[in-house]
Amino acid sequence: MTTRYEGAGAKDTRITVLKGGEEIGDEVVPEGQIALAFNYDEVFYIQGTIADVFYVLDRARWELRKIEEES
Repeated sequence: MTTRYEGAGAKDTRITVLKGGEEIGDEVVPEGQIALAFNYDEVFYIQGTIADVFYVLDRARWELRKIEEES
């Protein structure tokens, strides 16, 4: 499997959160989970429990803080 990289400007990216039972494209978010969607030309989403998504966001915030401290 080849990793595909796509980029979008932070100012141009809209974020939505969908709850279990809501449609995201041709898929439906499973009950008990959410989908954190990044919307630009395409939609990329991270799906999991609220705790799973918070974990991803916390890791991203930690990485951003490391870079901020180095600046």
